[in-house]
Formats: sequence, C-alpha cells, structure tokens
Amino acid sequence: MERFRREDENQTVADTSLSSLKTEYGFTFVETGMVLSILVFFLPALFFAAFTVEKQIREAFGKTRMHLDYLSFSAWIERDIQKGVYFQEEDDILYIHSPDGNVIRYHLRDRNLIRSVQARGENRFRGTTIVLKDVYYAIFLPDIKGVGLDVGLQNWYAHQEFATYFSARTQSGQPW
Repeated sequence: MERFRREDENQTVADTSLSSLKTEYGFTFVETGMVLSILVFFLPALFFAAFTVEKQIREAFGKTRMHLDYLSFSAWIERDIQKGVYFQEEDDILYIHSPDGNVIRYHLRDRNLIRSVQARGENRFRGTTIVLKDVYYAIFLPDIKGVGLDVGLQNWYAHQEFATYFSARTQSGQPW
C-alpha cells in the first residue's frame, strides 16, 4: 500500500506544475501580473512616442505654413520696392515712395504686417491689407539701393526668422 501512496503523491505534485494549467481556461495570477506589468511599461512609452510624432508633424506643418506665408508676402514687398525710388524708415514703419507720387507704408500692428497706400495729393493712408500674420518682429533697413528686411514669425507650433534684401530697380542715369 505504501507503494501506491508514493505514486499518488508524485502524481499530485506533477499535476500542480504549469504544464497541467494549459488545459484550463483563464489567466493565473502570475500571468495577469505579467500582462499588467508589461502594460505599465509599454503604454506610457507608446503615448510618449505618439505625442512626439504628433508634435513633430505639427511643427513641420507650422513651419511650412509660415514659409508659404512669407513667400506670398515677399512677392508683395518685392514688387513695391522695385516700383519705389525712395525708401524711408521711421519708428519701425517702412515708407516706399513711388515715381507716380504714391507712398506705400508697411507697419507692424497686433502681430500683423499691414500694407497701406497714400495716393498722390491725399493726406492719409487708405486700403489696409494684411500681408503677413503671426509676426513678432519686423525690422526694415532701407538704403539707396533697396531695403533689407528681417522678419520673425511665430505660431502655436513653430517659429522661423527670415532675413532678405530686396533691391530696387535701377534706371539709367542713376549713380548705382
């Protein structure tokens, strides 16, 4: 009888191993703990990676938008400077005097770069056009040959700075 008893004990010990649990359904406490510990480590890493990728995509879109806005603005100011014959800067406002007597003004107000025109013979500027948004600084550096421009743009996701020199159109008989 003793011999049978030892076989029963060995069988009982063998049944409590992990191999016998494969036939049962559900999770054991050890498996549940392993899954939860994996989730505790991988979910924050996944959220951090997703947040980083989303931030980089927004920054790229923000920079692209600012770059396209600046290209559109540069077409405006380049055309005006090429028409101009005299350039003047007073109190961070650029005045472009054209040969037909019109004066074009570029100034910064409420993070917008605004273009206005004073027609010949009038005493006030008319026609307010916002040519560039999200501007946090604009520096105009006029000289006899053109205008240097340093502009800083900033939106919710990115910032960029542009430094450009626009030269005036030369005419015969002028010293430059």
